[in-house]
Amino acid sequence: MRAITVVFTIVTLLQIGLVEALAAPPPGHAPPAEALEACADATEGDTCGFVGPHGTLEGTCRLPPGAEALACVPKGPPPPPSAAFDACDGASEGASCSFSGPDGAVEGSCVAPPHGEGLVCAPTKHP
Repeated sequence: MRAITVVFTIVTLLQIGLVEALAAPPPGHAPPAEALEACADATEGDTCGFVGPHGTLEGTCRLPPGAEALACVPKGPPPPPSAAFDACDGASEGASCSFSGPDGAVEGSCVAPPHGEGLVCAPTKHP
């Protein structure tokens, strides 16, 4: 009986650790300062907006997993990574480009993003 109690306790502690790990944001994925400032005086669900490095983003104030403060969460998909913009810095629209993404090398062409300024390297093949 004691062995069952010990096993149950270990399993429960592992489950608690797993839940906490899943609730925390991945390392390096904290909201940017601009997103936090946009919701500093807001309540959850308020509309918000901020100017990021590649243009104006609009969204809703939300409490991200593992965060202690509200952040402005943009509408729609997340913006492209900075490396995608850097790959087209000084290039013209339609030019070939490439950058290193989280899954390896990405090749594409420079296009104007729907929201923002400059050009971004849009992959020719999606993973």
